[in-house]
Amino acid sequence: MEDTQEILLQDDPNRFVTFPLQHLDLWLLYKRLLLPSGRQKKWICLGVERLTPDERHFLSHVLAFFAASDGIVIENLVERFAREVKVSEARCFYGFQIAIENIHSEMYSLLIETLIRDPQEKNKLFNAIETLSCVKKKAEWALNWIQNPSFAKRLVAFAAVEGIFFSGSFAAIFG
Repeated sequence: MEDTQEILLQDDPNRFVTFPLQHLDLWLLYKRLLLPSGRQKKWICLGVERLTPDERHFLSHVLAFFAASDGIVIENLVERFAREVKVSEARCFYGFQIAIENIHSEMYSLLIETLIRDPQEKNKLFNAIETLSCVKKKAEWALNWIQNPSFAKRLVAFAAVEGIFFSGSFAAIFG
């Protein structure tokens, strides 16, 4: 599908006001994000001292991936999707998603701060895009898609980032 046919990218003279709603489905998705969820994962740092060196290494690398990758997701949302999408209800959704991604990014960084005491190791993890080859490869793949001119292709690519890259890492921790 051509981007010119994508309804989210079409100019909307009412995009600066929320009402009247024109895309109830998108509005309901946005409103669902605002509701507190009892299903949210709760991170507990208790017992960090009891982790084996291998467990600490594994967890720190997963957290480094999360911290770096949320920044890339935010970059795509701010620089591409939020600038291109003209539908008010979708813009509300993206705005809230950006806020949630910022919260997650901060949480992963705080967990690295808590888990890792060695300043050099901490620096390595905070710069995982350059220092960890597995994170670097995923980051390069995602960053490449940010540059793609096709909205539809970027949408699918970042669905893969969220649905495959992140899900696999969460499954490794919680599975």
